[in-house]
Amino acid sequence: MGLALLCFAVNAKATVINIELDKPSYETNEVISARFIVDNYQDGLAGFLLNLSFLPNQLGFIDVTFGRQFTPFSDVNLTTVVDNNGTLYIDEANLYDNYMDLAALQQGAITLATVRFTALVTGVHNLNIDNAELWDAVTNGNIQNFSTNSANILVKAASNPVSAPASALLLLPALWFMRRRRV
Repeated sequence: MGLALLCFAVNAKATVINIELDKPSYETNEVISARFIVDNYQDGLAGFLLNLSFLPNQLGFIDVTFGRQFTPFSDVNLTTVVDNNGTLYIDEANLYDNYMDLAALQQGAITLATVRFTALVTGVHNLNIDNAELWDAVTNGNIQNFSTNSANILVKAASNPVSAPASALLLLPALWFMRRRRV
């Protein structure tokens, strides 16, 4: 019986909403792309809701692109994006396609949305999921017992390129010295 419980515990994976950044660090005024992914849910999602928080003097909101894993046949999903100066409300719901079609499209990691920001100042900036809901495609009810992660975004000062002197200018002193020796 203990072995059976151990096998079950090893195979059971909790559903998690992760934030995946496109790069490990950024420079000021660079675009940050944060992808919100659901791992380990296989029964079909009909929709989601995310409330994100960030400091608007550190990260400037640009836009949201919704994932394609909620639209097997119908492109008529209900979506909402509200930017309230540091709180971002995003949701999407598919009320038209059946759960089997959604589950077939959502094998593996499910991309909920990709949110883009501009890095405004240097430092380590937090992007938090303050509230999240996932809706099951079978019952259209809330899924319980999942976890969320936050992201720390490292922004460095923009590097200024140092101009290199032209190669010919480096040779001028040598040419001058050689000419002087001949004379």
